Amino acid sequence: MKYFINAKAFKADNDTGTLVILAEDGREYTTDKKTADADALAAFIDAKKHGKAEFWGFDAEELWAAMRETYSLPKTYHDLKDWHEELGSPTLPAAPYPMTPPGQHARWNMDVWSFLNRYAGQVEATEGEEEEEPHDEEHVGKRKRKSSRRK
Repeated sequence: MKYFINAKAFKADNDTGTLVILAEDGREYTTDKKTADADALAAFIDAKKHGKAEFWGFDAEELWAAMRETYSLPKTYHDLKDWHEELGSPTLPAAPYPMTPPGQHARWNMDVWSFLNRYAGQVEATEGEEEEEPHDEEHVGKRKRKSSRRK
């Protein structure tokens, strides 16, 4: 199960802020830093009910560090910004502005993931097509780079 994260002022060094986690199945977990409850989050992402948790955020390293500190989560999350750059920085879906409630940005993160996944599939399909290879020595042995489609 993919979970899309965003927050407003949810940082490791303060007691304020709001965290929103949006599950790909539409469920939403919202909390503030003062009332963060590890048991409630564990129930929300229960692997037995929902499968292995994959957390996704857009340039969210600082948020992920605060979440790890607050909830004892794994070390890694998936960064949409990195994936976007790996794919050549295609134009992303328009973000709703102003994105003041963190839930709007979490939904945008889910839209970005869907877009990048479709885009990666298109790139992969294009790269998989049979193309006539050049026969001069300059191009012999060069290989095409495979795209990184995330499932």
